[in-house]
Amino acid sequence: MVYELPEDYKEYLRQNVTALERLGDAFSGVDERVNYVVRQLTQLGLTEETVNRLSAAIEELKELGIAMPMKTEQVNFQEVLPILGGVRNEKYAPFDGKIVSVMFNFPDGCYDAETGVFLVNMAFGHGSEQIFPNEGFLALNKAAPIFPVSELVKADDVLWVIMENTDGLNPHGVSISAIIVG
Repeated sequence: MVYELPEDYKEYLRQNVTALERLGDAFSGVDERVNYVVRQLTQLGLTEETVNRLSAAIEELKELGIAMPMKTEQVNFQEVLPILGGVRNEKYAPFDGKIVSVMFNFPDGCYDAETGVFLVNMAFGHGSEQIFPNEGFLALNKAAPIFPVSELVKADDVLWVIMENTDGLNPHGVSISAIIVG
């Protein structure tokens, strides 16, 4: 069953939510939404159909990006890679949710300009799947890109990283961070 947002709610939002809030500031305007819902609940009887309609409306708000995630957590993997060394490190997902982004931090010195070779290689995965990059390794220098992903996780699922240093002269301090919302 597809449920349309009630016209009076859409009008309520137009009157009470600012243009800035409508642009996507998910942390603003929550009080207006709560006020509306509380007002509606006092006018409705809590029948099974009412609960189902409210659940459908909440799901529609989530799909539109209006409802805030209940939790957000950053899972960090930080290592100082020894000369010609590497690690595979694992951590557990803190709750059921979705990995929405992964950031890789490559400091300066991860590229040998003389040989044209990248010296540090990294990958991030979940369970048995490599998430980013899809295969192989990411190798950059003096960069900290953030990549959007959409990977569902359950509490205690294994998140993992592989970090390799092929530099025969220097250790390298690197990190990977994953943002999970739920």
